[in-house]
Order: sequence, then C-alpha cells, then structure tokens
Amino acid sequence: MPKEKYIPSQEEVQKAEEMMSPEQKEASEIREMFKTQERDPFEDFLAHIDEGDKRMPPTPEEKKRMDYRLKKLGQIFEGYEGNWHLDGALNISLMKGEYIGTHKDVDISVEDEDLDKLDAQAAKKGYGLFLSRAKDPTMERSPKINERVGAQRFREAGENEHWMLAAIDEQGKIREEEEMNFIDVHVIQRNTEGKPIGQAGVELPEEWLESRTIDFQGEKLNISNPVKVAYFKLHQGRSYDYTDLEELAKTGELTEKNVEDIKGVIKKEVQKKIGEFRGSLGDTIKDVKPGMSVDEIYSVFLSNEFFKARLPRIEEPLKKLSEKIAKDDDLSLDKIWTDVEDAFKVQNYIDQELEKTKGLEAWVKEAEEKKKLEDELK
Repeated sequence: MPKEKYIPSQEEVQKAEEMMSPEQKEASEIREMFKTQERDPFEDFLAHIDEGDKRMPPTPEEKKRMDYRLKKLGQIFEGYEGNWHLDGALNISLMKGEYIGTHKDVDISVEDEDLDKLDAQAAKKGYGLFLSRAKDPTMERSPKINERVGAQRFREAGENEHWMLAAIDEQGKIREEEEMNFIDVHVIQRNTEGKPIGQAGVELPEEWLESRTIDFQGEKLNISNPVKVAYFKLHQGRSYDYTDLEELAKTGELTEKNVEDIKGVIKKEVQKKIGEFRGSLGDTIKDVKPGMSVDEIYSVFLSNEFFKARLPRIEEPLKKLSEKIAKDDDLSLDKIWTDVEDAFKVQNYIDQELEKTKGLEAWVKEAEEKKKLEDELK
C-alpha cells in the first residue's frame, strides 16, 4: 500500500512563502509555471519499419543523431552510483557493432531504490524526472501532458503515466530542440523478497538484470544482458520485435540454454495466470445460483475485479461462459472449468505462449552451428 502523502496546510504554505527571499519566490513561481508542460504526440515509429517488418537502414544523418544520443547518455550517467542499463533494440546494435536500423527512442532501466540518486544525477546534467500522460485518453494520438516530479511521485506513477527523463533549461522548461530531449525510463520491478519480476509477477533470474559496460566513442555505456532483451522482446510481440530477435540471435550472444531458460519462465507465467483465473473463478461462482439468467450470471462475474479489470478484452468469452453456466445444473468448479477451457480457448492460449520462442530457438541454433563451422574452418 502506498504511503500516505503529507499535504501541508495553507498556513504552513503561507509561512514558508513569507520566509523566502524575492529571488527564491521568483524561482519557485517559475518552477510552478513549468511543472506541467504540454507537447504534441511523438511521431509514429512504424514510419521507420519497412514492408518486411524490419527497421529501415539509417541515413548518415540518422547515424549521427543516434551516435550523439548514445554519447550523451554516457555523459548523463558519468559518475552515477546507482544501477542502470540501456534497454531495447539499441543493445542489439551495440552487440553487433553497427546499427540494425533506425532507433527512435533511448530506453533505460533503473532501480526503484535508486530514484533519489537518479533525480539528483539528472538535475546535475540538465535533466528532470517527468511523468507523461495523455491529455485526452479517448484520442488515439492525444497531446501529452508532461509533469515534473520528484523521486517519490515518480515511484508512485499511475497505470496510465509514463516514466521519462527530459532535458530542461535553468527554469525547468523542456528543451525540445535538444537532440537527446527525452529518455524513456523503466523501473525494475521487484517482489517483497527483492527478486526481480517479469510478466504476471514471476521471478526472473537475477543475472538477467546484470549489465556489462562497454566503450562507445569514448563514453561508458551499460548494456543489457541479451537474455533480458530477448525475454521482453518476446513479450512485446510487435512485428519488428521478431526481426529484432533474429538480429540478436545473429550476434551469437544467446545460447540454446538461454532460450530454454526463457521458455521455463514463460511456462511459469502461463501456470500462474491460469491459477489466478481459476482462483478468481472459484471465488465468483459461489454467488452463482441455480436458475439465474445469463445477464445475472454475467453481472456476478463483473462484481469480481479480476474479470472487470480485463474488459473489454474478455467480454465475448465471458458472455459465452455465462450462457453455458445458465444451461447447466452442475455448478461445481471442476465442471465450470471445462466450460472455461472451451469459452476462453485455454489450450490455444497455452500453445500460443509457448510458441513465442520457436523462431528464436531456430535462429539461435543456426547461429551456433554457423559459429561452430567457422571455428572448424580456422
């Protein structure tokens, strides 16, 4: 449960303001003026993806921009004492030694416990912590509201708020003209035992979160473990994520054992999700009575936050399940679970999740065989 926020009284605010010098008051007013800033939505990244779902080759100008951003990233984190590393496909380009295509964003991962350090480091380097959210959530490409925050508010970001660092001037205004104007931030999620977690709260091996430091044009960069890159790419599942994975396999940084480890984690995720579904189903059907109509049974399901939170995605199968239950005299969990398996196509879901690694398995095996052959020919 998040800690209760302390809100000062109006008298306390007034007293603090009276203690300020004119210069401090002016600085405070300027900070407040730029606390929230609106900007247009980012360009659509799919403009950089070709018809074969591959990233388009960068132009010489784009290479210069990406070089600048990576060097700037190294400068921003020079002397930083917290744990951080680069995220996403830029890692693949750095492992390969050349850009696999155009990279629009720079993404990093940081530790929750280091957010105060990150706030201080960013401020020293001309950056600030921001939370970004859609001005109009109903619009597909809504303008963004960027709110300057401290470490604690950053930590407490809402579900629809996006973590980022933004370049700012001395007054706190976002410097749109800076080539490295925004950095996407991912806060590493850990459970109560301090173990890193991924999808469905399943524990990830700690070594997946260990970075390695490389030199990039005179700057030090921390890059991700390739297994972590592969794991999150598999879960994102966008068309170009799979072509990125093929490029990652070609670097030779992944082994067949790595793929087996990823597959093992995905199996645990599937088991946990199905277990949570079955548990919520068991809690809900206690309120389903013989003779209830389809609408009444559907309403019972919606009284459970587990199901309600997954609308509209599960609306159709949930209605189908309600219809099956309304026709059945056996309201036991085991019997209803057979209806669930049919309505929600549970086996199809299991197969699809485990199928995610098939392409990666083949690419990694091919890369290992190629390396073995090259070694034999030396």
